[in-house]
Parts: sequence; C-alpha cells; structure tokens
Amino acid sequence: FSLYPSIRVPAELKSQMSRQGATLQIGQLLSRVDPVYPEDAETQRMEGTVKLHAIIGRDGTIQSVEQRSGPALLVPAAADAIRQWRYTPSSVGGQPVEAEEDITITFQLLKQAAHPN
Repeated sequence: FSLYPSIRVPAELKSQMSRQGATLQIGQLLSRVDPVYPEDAETQRMEGTVKLHAIIGRDGTIQSVEQRSGPALLVPAAADAIRQWRYTPSSVGGQPVEAEEDITITFQLLKQAAHPN
C-alpha cells in the first residue's frame, strides 16, 4: 500500500487549485492496525491477497471500505483492520478534503519448522 492517498477535490476548491500558490497537503498514514487472521481461513490453510478501496474522511478517519478482490474468508478481517487506520488530513489551500486509496493486504501463514528426529 502507499503511504500517500489520492485526494478528492470538491468542485468549489478546484478553481483554487488552478491558481498558483494554492497549497496541497496529502495526508499520511499515522496508525495502522494489522488484520487478525480469521480462524476458519487458518484452519483451512488459506492464504491470499485482498484488495480494497478506502475513502478517507476530512478528519483522517476511514469513512468506507469497498472490496475489489480477494478470498471471501479473508476480506472481512482486512476491512475491519483498515477501518481502524488513521491518516493526517489531506487539504487544499488549507481546506480539509476527502482522499481515497487502494489498499492491498496479503495474508500468509507462518511456515511450520521441520522438527529433526
């Protein structure tokens, strides 16, 4: 995933962006929560990659998460973790704006070490 989301500029701020001197502040990831491996997926030895699209609110909190792809057993755990992520707010000309980001979470089981006899 990228540390820098893309911004969603409201129509009323687009003209401000075209003027020279308008400041653009892209929010950065402040805190990340890793997903908890779902018990059912772990029991089935399921691994995989989940791709989600998140909308980041003007205050830096996650407003919504949409599934793009990934195993059904792993998607809820990834989405629950991402909903807890926090960003610094993005802004245009000092006005806070929403941002969006595509996020990829990879679930990989720890390999069991072979025990010598």
